[in-house]
Amino acid sequence: MTSFYIFKHQDKGEPFMWALTQHGFTRTTNPARAGLLLADLERFGREKFLSLPHEREGTPTVLYPHGAVASCSWNFPGVKHFPFVKAVVVPAVGWTSIMHSYGCTYKTIECGWPFSHVRPFTRSSGKNILFAPIHPNSNGFLSLTDKSLNQHTFKKLLQLKAHTLTVRYLGDLSHNGLSEVDGVHYIQGTPRVNDSKTFMRDFDLVVGHHMFGYLSVAQGIPTLMFGEFVAPHYGGSEGEIIHVESWPIYKADMMFPLDVLAEEDIHFLVERATYSDYEIADWKARMIGGPFNAELYVSEMEKIAHERTSNREQVDSITQAVQHAKEKGTWKGEPQSEHVGVGPLQEGLRPETQQ
Repeated sequence: MTSFYIFKHQDKGEPFMWALTQHGFTRTTNPARAGLLLADLERFGREKFLSLPHEREGTPTVLYPHGAVASCSWNFPGVKHFPFVKAVVVPAVGWTSIMHSYGCTYKTIECGWPFSHVRPFTRSSGKNILFAPIHPNSNGFLSLTDKSLNQHTFKKLLQLKAHTLTVRYLGDLSHNGLSEVDGVHYIQGTPRVNDSKTFMRDFDLVVGHHMFGYLSVAQGIPTLMFGEFVAPHYGGSEGEIIHVESWPIYKADMMFPLDVLAEEDIHFLVERATYSDYEIADWKARMIGGPFNAELYVSEMEKIAHERTSNREQVDSITQAVQHAKEKGTWKGEPQSEHVGVGPLQEGLRPETQQ
């Protein structure tokens, strides 16, 4: 029975953890005892945490999506590819296409949308609107660009006088670049996917960005997004902001077709968004895909874990042979063929740590 360790980012790893435990895998809290490692990213300090089990035991890492636009995660300046990463789990073919377009070499496994049900589009009146602005980092920082996107989108939505508007925000409202306006409802939310996908179901139209917008589209709720034309970026302060390097190459593929800030007539845009999914159906098929296929996901994880086990057994066999030769006095030095998929043979390998 294979054990796995998961580096949890909010609750985005839960669908993958659940699928494994329901199909015979066991979860461990000790990465040294795991036969498989799961993480949302392989950097920001995680690379040290993930590389050590790989160097010692050949333990593979599989990445799950850090967020809805994680397909461009490896297009930021200076981002490396690591040998311990054996695959990246993605929802649909559009993610794979984007990653390949800028040269990402990681293998992708397309398993469907894991973060919510995938439901058909439901036509609505659009009268009850939920706006989820781009949220600040945990330190309260939000770039001037993102604050401006929030402000301009909010201003456009205020033109819809006959509609009810609710703003669902994270952190402090001012850190989102917004302030309270009479007649608008405000709800402070949480970053948890499960909370977001449940809360949005009570509305006729969702206006969101990245994960919030993707969750809405997946569940068949009429959706508008905003600022889709702006290159993905991140940073902990204004002077640290970095952008993806190849945005023009895949911009058209990633952008959601209905953008509040890309059109002048907000009333007509709302009518189209709430009446039909004609304009977004292709995007949804490429970027959301079908429902999460747990069986396919588990099957691929079993293959990766088995490959590690097979390689580990080869290392153990060679290690035992070397030890036997040393005890008999017939050892003549390191063999020329040292690599069997998990790194060079060395006496530091410790079979007793495997479980």
